Amino acid sequence: MAWQIDLHKDVKKFVASHPDLITPVRNWIVELETDPYQAHDGKMVGFQRNVYKKRFGKYRVLFEIIDDRTYVFVFDIDSRGDIYKNRRNK
Repeated sequence: MAWQIDLHKDVKKFVASHPDLITPVRNWIVELETDPYQAHDGKMVGFQRNVYKKRFGKYRVLFEIIDDRTYVFVFDIDSRGDIYKNRRNK
């Protein structure tokens, strides 16, 4: 079963501005399409949704898995320190 993957416009912009992330993120999206539950580094605590994280060196990606729609929404990417700090304020 292929999952539909959607990236927030800010995620696309961030990846495009960091050339070292383009290939790893592209390869990871292929993994997400196959099985998003195998393509993460852990579930985020404190969210009511199915929010997971993925590490790319010093960067972190946050994404939500919506089972009933076989849909994955990648909604945030930032450096490790900033992504968690910014999440507390949202």
